[in-house]
Amino acid sequence: MATFRPVDGEPSLTLNFAKFLPDQRFHGLRKIHLNNGKEDPTFLCEAISAEMFARAGLPAARVTHAHARLNGRDLGSYVVIEGFTHEFLARYFKNTHGDLYDSGFCHDITHPLERIAGKGPDNWQDLKQLVTAAQIPEPDRRWRELGVCLDTNSFGRYLAMQVLTVNWDGYALYKNNYRIYHDPDSDRLHFIPHGMDQMFSQPRSPLIPQRWEGLVASAFMETSEGRALYAQQLRLLFAEVYQTESLVRRVDELADRVRPMLAGRSAETAMLYDRVVAGLRGRIEQRGKYLARQLAAPESMTLPRANRPKSETCRGYSGRSVNDRVVRLQTQASATASVAQCGIAAQFVSAYYRRMHHIHRNPRRIFFSLATLA
Repeated sequence: MATFRPVDGEPSLTLNFAKFLPDQRFHGLRKIHLNNGKEDPTFLCEAISAEMFARAGLPAARVTHAHARLNGRDLGSYVVIEGFTHEFLARYFKNTHGDLYDSGFCHDITHPLERIAGKGPDNWQDLKQLVTAAQIPEPDRRWRELGVCLDTNSFGRYLAMQVLTVNWDGYALYKNNYRIYHDPDSDRLHFIPHGMDQMFSQPRSPLIPQRWEGLVASAFMETSEGRALYAQQLRLLFAEVYQTESLVRRVDELADRVRPMLAGRSAETAMLYDRVVAGLRGRIEQRGKYLARQLAAPESMTLPRANRPKSETCRGYSGRSVNDRVVRLQTQASATASVAQCGIAAQFVSAYYRRMHHIHRNPRRIFFSLATLA
């Protein structure tokens, strides 16, 4: 991850308060993730997107901001993200004892994903069932089998929100940054977003991408029922969730939290921060206008020819797409171009996007303090 930094720098961290004291909590939370913001110099995309996904009726971790200090050293502004714990699951599911899977980096469900919660058998049978359903050649039978193991209504909303917010680094377009929860009550799988710090980068991103990289996304959208559900959710969520004026106001509200922490460094840092926030605000407005135009044009919802990911098999349950490297390079090129188009000052980019470092184990005891911002 590009947010990796050594502990002597500005590291992204996960703090598990119940690791050694099961009843210990921090502001009622068992676990939090601290993101250093190196992928998002506004520090706002994660919070804005999480609120949007939650309003869409999808599971999404809560997000806030904090001023962090490590061993007495001022680290500055951080994005604080709720951990994926039983408490998180309880806000969305009555039964929190199902299996919860972590995608890792660019792994589709054909890969044996890490189970981070739940006590089911270590055979990934629920994910294998979804792989089998997604690979059924006949669209009608595929749709029926998808409905047996996948909450298709939730997944339709999930795809629509990924496209509305231009989540190029999520499951649908990059097989990345997602969790999957197996709800024991319904016996169906639910996709959960994660790592939403690079949103709204390309305001003119199409409603129907040229390629759905995720196996389930591609299989879902190749069925007439899936396309109809996706189109319905896209229009509904644009009207109810992508409310441009409200989103822009929320950007300003959240920026008012972060700006004082950056202004403490220098007036120039605060000025450059205002510039990147203005860029995000502008991209959200541009995206809203583009979506309105496209949703009014029926041809914008036309599905391109079949674009199923190649080599997505369950062979040994360890297969990866042969196109991973090509897609990754194409995505990185698009991301670089979008940064250049945003008008972000070069010195600000260099300050927030440093070279990646390997993480080294540090045996020292770490004292961490957070000044949280409600």
